[in-house]
Amino acid sequence: MQAINSSFKGNRKYYWLQFTIAFFVLIILITFIKVFYLGFYRVGSSSMLPTLQIGDMVLVDKHYYKQNGLNKGDIVFFHQNNTNKDLVKRIFAIEGDTVLYLNDNLFVNNLDFTNKDEFNEKWLSKYKKVIVEKGKIFLVGDNLNISSDSRDWGTIEESEILGKISFIYFSKDSNGFHFDRIGNNLY
Repeated sequence: MQAINSSFKGNRKYYWLQFTIAFFVLIILITFIKVFYLGFYRVGSSSMLPTLQIGDMVLVDKHYYKQNGLNKGDIVFFHQNNTNKDLVKRIFAIEGDTVLYLNDNLFVNNLDFTNKDEFNEKWLSKYKKVIVEKGKIFLVGDNLNISSDSRDWGTIEESEILGKISFIYFSKDSNGFHFDRIGNNLY
């Protein structure tokens, strides 16, 4: 009996050592993945309605743009340097595109401006036209009526993009859980 007890005590110490090592390896692995590959963000505004709702928790693929280029329509997570905030918006235009904001409508590259007489100061103050410069992007929120975006603060540097939003992994607001939104792919 005594030999069994001493054997068990030795195994218990070995078990706790294995558990402790596995736990620390798991913490290091999770930290590595979070820092270099994945991020997690909770949507806190209605600027991306109906695509993203307040309380949606989304997965950010930080590695996506290291292998792929920026594309119009992508939903991105970025750090806005001039406000020091992390935000989510949709890429509306990339370098070389011409954006026009006219009568609450946004247009990219599809308006013919052949009549040069229209380009006077009065016209320019009423309608906002932007040509996206190299290394910059024009972002908008899906809820154009309330979104503060590139129409207000201009284009941002491509380097401010932290990653692409890939899917909703959880959704909860003041009304409860929204299980129907979990797993919605945003690619």
